[in-house]
Amino acid sequence: MLSLAFLTGALRARGGLTVGRLTGVTVEAQWRANSGATVARLALGYDAAAPISSPRRVVAKIAEGDALDPSRRELRFYRLIAPSIPEGLAPRLFGAAVGLEEGKIVLLFEDLLESGYVQAIGPLTKVDLETLVDRMAALHAVFWGKSWPPELDFSAPMTSSTRSAQAAPLAVVEDNARTGNEAMSAFLSRYQSQLSLQEEAVLTGVQSRWHDDMAARSCAGHLTLIHGDFHLAGNIFLRDDAPPRVIDWSEMKPGLGPHDLAYALISQPVENRVARDLVLLERYHAALETSGVTGYSWDQCLWDYRFSLVTNLFQSARQSNLIWMRKTLAAIADHDATASILAQKPGLF
Repeated sequence: MLSLAFLTGALRARGGLTVGRLTGVTVEAQWRANSGATVARLALGYDAAAPISSPRRVVAKIAEGDALDPSRRELRFYRLIAPSIPEGLAPRLFGAAVGLEEGKIVLLFEDLLESGYVQAIGPLTKVDLETLVDRMAALHAVFWGKSWPPELDFSAPMTSSTRSAQAAPLAVVEDNARTGNEAMSAFLSRYQSQLSLQEEAVLTGVQSRWHDDMAARSCAGHLTLIHGDFHLAGNIFLRDDAPPRVIDWSEMKPGLGPHDLAYALISQPVENRVARDLVLLERYHAALETSGVTGYSWDQCLWDYRFSLVTNLFQSARQSNLIWMRKTLAAIADHDATASILAQKPGLF
């Protein structure tokens, strides 16, 4: 898959191997990530000079072709953002290398399974959700309403399905609105015979005003850096005696903090969605204030949450996914979200 020399260079670049050398690699599992990168769990062998602290197992993400851009963004996150966020939230990056001749980017991550974590693939417990909300608020508070490192250039629109959440700069909002509307038109054309009149009316109504509302909300402030892909079916790792860990940071972008929470909770089954969501959103808002965020009212937080549910419709359209579109429409209906955002312009609370 990769030469020992290339992997050794990746480990040396991030301090995963300070002395000695890599002598062997065994691929224990391999799969394809949504970004198109190849992901593999590797067992590593070293010579006697290598320190005991060098990782014996890593998760390698090997990107080439279309998967290069997401991996560049993830490497940028680890270089510029990871040192500032709550400790232990993201897995450690042991190694990284950009191979110009090979046309590859290789990222070598801490193996969370080796550290006793389990990947969450089903509904989270109440306690796990509460802990995750606290960590999410602490993450968002770091850059809430603040400037982020200038090397983080968000002037070019992302091409992933999560890009509709990106709320700044305005040139990006313009591009996301254009491509989002194109995706929504294609979705409506493909699934029109399967959509109810009410579903079609909601989608066309949202499509007609999304650009203006997102542009207005982006200008109103109280933005932060969000994870952007905070789904609970694979990106969250849990351990009984430690806070949850979150993987896949390639989609971090400027946006509305409650978007991460709204996106996470869409997939969580519950008998009374509104009651559950409001309790967790209140906890999130209180945790923001505890972390030093000021001037962000509860009414604005609630509006942003509902607006984020509506924004997620464009992600489902980009993915041409009728199942997730209906899950999102159900959440919007439960929260009466379209009526709520029509009743109040963004940024006026």
